[in-house]
Amino acid sequence: MRLLVKFNVILGLVLITGLAVTARTAYYDLYDSARQQVIAQARLMMAAADATVKYTDVEIPKMLNELNGSHNKDKFCKQTVPFYVARRTFEGLKEQPSKPLDESWPNVGLDLKQYTFRVPSDNPTLESDKPFQWEQMIIDYFRDRKNKNEPLDPLVRDRIGPDGVSYLDLGEKVEVESSSCLNCHDKPENAPPGMLASEKGYKGGGFNWYEGQIIGAKIVTVPKTEVERLRDSMFYKLLRNLGLATLATFVSLNLALFWYIIRPVSRLTEWASEVSTGDLSREKLPVRGKDEIAMLTESFNRMYNSLISSMNMLRKQNR
Repeated sequence: MRLLVKFNVILGLVLITGLAVTARTAYYDLYDSARQQVIAQARLMMAAADATVKYTDVEIPKMLNELNGSHNKDKFCKQTVPFYVARRTFEGLKEQPSKPLDESWPNVGLDLKQYTFRVPSDNPTLESDKPFQWEQMIIDYFRDRKNKNEPLDPLVRDRIGPDGVSYLDLGEKVEVESSSCLNCHDKPENAPPGMLASEKGYKGGGFNWYEGQIIGAKIVTVPKTEVERLRDSMFYKLLRNLGLATLATFVSLNLALFWYIIRPVSRLTEWASEVSTGDLSREKLPVRGKDEIAMLTESFNRMYNSLISSMNMLRKQNR
């Protein structure tokens, strides 16, 4: 087997093994990266909902007072409910087309349609806002931490839904922080009559709230298939680049091996073969550089000189 073939077999095995190990490690690391990207997007959408809630809670009543002279509690418009507006804003965000995370990765982007936003409460005005079992666990988590005077940081957790699909949830507490909430949710007799009349299927919930009470949670949910899709998109992009880099390394090392080792050794082999058959008319090999090949060439030249000297001495002795 020729030296170049042996070298290519060894080099190929090393590069393929390195590529496989790197790809396997990157596959799992990219899942964590994709998960963080999805969580970051969920936090951004949650922040947009929070900003909408605060704006609606503070600015809209001011505007109504200026337009009407005074705020009429008997009139009710659901567009003044902060979490209704937040939910509508979130739905608008979901309709936005997906954009790539980076211009160089046009096929790697977040699909906002996969994200859902709910504000469940175990004392809601609408029956549709009652929490599912897993949502109630998030609400109870925040209440328990508040009772223990522990930080009420956002909760990120993994779960498997009743449909067998894995989900990623980002939850934040919903706490009665201002008296504006109590304008509608204090006592039933103090609520705007229009509020109850506007809700179809109203069953008497959503009252007796008080400041400081955790009455629910804001939850952004995304299926883990979105994390996996994002991971796979980044992985195939990385794998392609690694493959190109491996191929470029393989070709470059082959060219370097041929030019700096195979070519000069082949020249030495050809020269030595002709000298071994008795051709002492050949010129000495040129020595280029100071590397091992140059040292070997110089050794061949010294051996050649010694051979010529020995042959000349034999001829003189035979005369």
